[in-house]
Amino acid sequence: MPSHPPFPFIMDKPEFDFVSYFQGNPIYIHQEGSDLLLESASKLSPQIWHWNTSTRTLQEANNVDTAGLFSTLDRTFSCHPEIEKVRLVVNNDLEQTIKFHGLSIPNPSNLLEISSEQFWQSTALWLNLPKTQTYPLRYISNLANNATTSHPLRPDKTYGTLYRRFIPWLKKTFSIRTFDLERDLTHFNNWMNDSRVAFFWEEQGTLQEHTTYIENIIADPHNQPLIGCFDDEPFAYFEAYWAKEDRIAPFCDASDFDRGWHLLVGESAYRGRQWFSAWFPSLQHYLFLDDTRTQRIVAEPRHDNQKLISHASNLGFDKVMVFDFPHKRAQLIRLSRERFFSENRIQPANKT
Repeated sequence: MPSHPPFPFIMDKPEFDFVSYFQGNPIYIHQEGSDLLLESASKLSPQIWHWNTSTRTLQEANNVDTAGLFSTLDRTFSCHPEIEKVRLVVNNDLEQTIKFHGLSIPNPSNLLEISSEQFWQSTALWLNLPKTQTYPLRYISNLANNATTSHPLRPDKTYGTLYRRFIPWLKKTFSIRTFDLERDLTHFNNWMNDSRVAFFWEEQGTLQEHTTYIENIIADPHNQPLIGCFDDEPFAYFEAYWAKEDRIAPFCDASDFDRGWHLLVGESAYRGRQWFSAWFPSLQHYLFLDDTRTQRIVAEPRHDNQKLISHASNLGFDKVMVFDFPHKRAQLIRLSRERFFSENRIQPANKT
């Protein structure tokens, strides 16, 4: 089995209360009075930012850079979900960076302000490999669901860790990485043969059968198997797919960049609302960031999986209709990009 060096987490630096991931690199943050101190491997001395609670203003103080600015905003909006916008006092270079990323709010007083709704849609943070451009649009046709379907050519799949987000109320980092047969097959086999998972998935089987199952998904350009982790400990399995080419397409009037998922939590220690409120919104966040043209996320859980449907509804999914697949009766649920970001659904009100 290949060696995977441990990734640094907040537990390694107890004096810090937050860690942000700018382009995959950790930046640790600690508050002392009104000062926010940032430490990273690329800086010999800490960055310092001033935070004014009453005016909700972030002001540069010492040794600041773009990574520190984004990370400070990450901590501010993550730890204070009630804040809808922040005022910035920064040098001209950082002001131009904010405007280049499309994060500034136009206002008549020329104050530099950033809204949480815009900030959470930035691709500079959270994605391990930030998107440098939108994948060019080219349509292809193939046979899907017994019909010829025209859809955009999908980019080659990215492998490794795709997404990281620090969860302040858990003091843990949630991450999504691609499925590795050598590392993950035993977990997957155990999870699929767990009676709680098997009740809904009905995919019990041997290691060889599950190897074939995963290999088929890896080979499918419209679908990708993923592993969810807390502090790099695997606990969940996801399948992220493009809805236009999926069996769900005829039932949801799928658009070109709609995404969908199948999911399971395999480790019982990570079941419960406090965990769900962290990983489930983060999964939606990842799918919306992965291609900024994605306007909707759809899913089709079994109609009697009421716990998942209820939790998804509480976090912004609309219950659209019940319909029948050949193998199950399903509940179509749907989440819009506008609702997810404008209602700050990445920050659930009830986390416990």
